[in-house]
Amino acid sequence: MTDEWDPETGPSILCSFSIVDYSKKYKVATEDIEWVKSVIVGVRNIRGEMNISPATDLNLYLTRGNKIDQQRLKENRQYLCKLANLESITWLDNPEQAPLSATALAGDLEILVPMAGLIDLGAELSRLDREIEKLTKEVEKLTVKLGNDKFVANAPAEVVAKEQQKLSDLQGSVAKLTSKRDAIAAMS
Repeated sequence: MTDEWDPETGPSILCSFSIVDYSKKYKVATEDIEWVKSVIVGVRNIRGEMNISPATDLNLYLTRGNKIDQQRLKENRQYLCKLANLESITWLDNPEQAPLSATALAGDLEILVPMAGLIDLGAELSRLDREIEKLTKEVEKLTVKLGNDKFVANAPAEVVAKEQQKLSDLQGSVAKLTSKRDAIAAMS
């Protein structure tokens, strides 16, 4: 039997058919959903750590993201408002314009919930200290790992590069959170 269609006998049930790889088709949609989830988790973490009721409508600021983050915000604003119980979402091109806020990170994107009337400054300082300590420990572990000559010599170059990028990202996060913590400490 043949795979091909025969004009005299017609199509065969044994003909091959194309198989669709849905993992590639839905890659962008999956990335968008993961982005929405990470923003919602950031807001919910701030709510939980600052004892803000889930019923309280919040004003949210997003900053330090990229054009993709801005596009995702534009496309998913209504979902974010509904699922995270937000009154408004504002994109700040200049992070210096942000009010004093509780902060969560989703990659490079900063999720800011203004503290005015909502958040205990001491609790936010304590939360930031814990987050900085956690990230600092991860930085130390990666620094030791990348300082191990055997690891660097024996690991594939792409693994070493990935670990170096991870270290750089963590160091950037620590710097951002430390800066935010210093600003809050100066106000209290």
